[in-house]
Amino acid sequence: MRRVRGAGGFLALFLVFGGCGGGGGGGPDPASLQVFLTDAPASSLDTFVVTITGMSLVTAGGGEVAAFSGGPVQEDLLDLSMIQQLIASSSVPPGTYTGLKMTVGAISATAAGVPQTVLLAGGASFPVVFQINFETPIFLQSGASAAVSLDFDVSASVTDGGGNTIIVSPVILPTAQPVDADLDEFHATVQSIDAAAGLIQAAVTGQSAFLFVQVDSLTLFESDASFASGLAGLAMLAAGTFVEVKGTSQNGVLHAEKIEIENGPQNELELKGVVTAASIDGGGGAPDTATVKILDVDADPFGDLAGATSVTVNLDGAGFKSDLGSPNVFDVVLGGKVEIEGTFSAGTVLADKVKLKKTRFVGTISAVSASQITLSPLKAERQSIAGLSSRTFDIDANTEISVEGSLAIGTGDLAVGQTVRIKALLDADTGAWKAMKIQRAAAEFVGLRSDVTSITTAGFTMTGDGTNLGLGNPATVSVAVSPETKVVLVQATGCTKIPVADLAGTLSGLAPGATVKVEGVMSGSTLLAAEVVLKP
Repeated sequence: MRRVRGAGGFLALFLVFGGCGGGGGGGPDPASLQVFLTDAPASSLDTFVVTITGMSLVTAGGGEVAAFSGGPVQEDLLDLSMIQQLIASSSVPPGTYTGLKMTVGAISATAAGVPQTVLLAGGASFPVVFQINFETPIFLQSGASAAVSLDFDVSASVTDGGGNTIIVSPVILPTAQPVDADLDEFHATVQSIDAAAGLIQAAVTGQSAFLFVQVDSLTLFESDASFASGLAGLAMLAAGTFVEVKGTSQNGVLHAEKIEIENGPQNELELKGVVTAASIDGGGGAPDTATVKILDVDADPFGDLAGATSVTVNLDGAGFKSDLGSPNVFDVVLGGKVEIEGTFSAGTVLADKVKLKKTRFVGTISAVSASQITLSPLKAERQSIAGLSSRTFDIDANTEISVEGSLAIGTGDLAVGQTVRIKALLDADTGAWKAMKIQRAAAEFVGLRSDVTSITTAGFTMTGDGTNLGLGNPATVSVAVSPETKVVLVQATGCTKIPVADLAGTLSGLAPGATVKVEGVMSGSTLLAAEVVLKP
């Protein structure tokens, strides 16, 4: 039987509210709602494409507020890896919201190159409306910021129906989170300044979003001519000032570590991309150039990159920046993510500034130790790059290693042949790639409630299909849960995330024919659960 292993992804709803309306009796500013699709690990399915045709927030009174406009958005969940893909933007009014409805017009999938017939559980047909209820109502007022992520767990949602057929019963869970991590560093235009509170309202370049930036005594301000720190630096800003902000998101507010004042976006082109080719000698003869696959265009004042998927960048005379070391032109390497600022001329971007960015890699482990991990083959930012077949990353005490980002593990739980995702940054001083986060996919273990015994608050024993664990079918394992384990109860009206403390009682109350799916990793003879999905 074909198995659907460890596949998941999540839609991040980015709810950002503008400040209170100014004088003149106007009402509160609307919220800017952004929808991101992100972070799906590997699966034995080749593709799992979801076509989203509508989305609305559900109010406390049972009404609906549209949160999606434009044509259908189509995304392959299995083509995303540790990145967030913006798929929709709209405005919503402040209020209390109890959930979200998402209309899916179609789902298609392939496995081993063969198209699959996709059926919806319960005999439903497309288009279908999936309702996601928030654990607790979200109250959003003017001047507030919030982010909600919807975890679309492909592995838990898909059942093998046999005969190249899969049955989809969506498992989609909402969780609150700070502002999108990719927005911890961004370009924006200052809208307003509250000097007394140290608060800046800023419009993010290239997105329909307003963020609140908090300044404190440690915030550094920098321009070409001067420096400042703390609240005194606010004097360097005014409405309309174009800035680059770096900081840490907490509860929807960006706490600024550094604010750099730059020329306005009307004067320069800005893009993010991954280097797919480079011709660099640093000798002052032929120009040093790089070919960059475009991932995002932050500013394109004259439409020079309209329709372009890649571009040649002239690096001569550019300044270089990084959060790790002091870079130069030789640090623009294959598979590295870069942020480019410059101008466009004769089909080439003339770079003024180049910043080395954290890069997402996905690949197969070919070697691993306590201090290093090598992937071969691998992709960088979802791109297969000619000349880049292998890369080694340094591991240290600060590297976060986990199963699907939730269950903490160590290097001893990583092995040759496993597929992992790594978020890394090139150390410009040493030339080594530093792994900041390593995530490996979970294996799936499936059984029935009737095959579950010895239920306690710490776990249970289950007999089921252990093929993905390398244990055969049937196999009996001890399942251990921890505070990190996510427990999902699938119901006719939607899915509910339940506390780990309630797992034993909920599991004991299920009918014998209920399905129990565990995703996790083996540690000796014990299956450490990252997620438990209960389907009555």
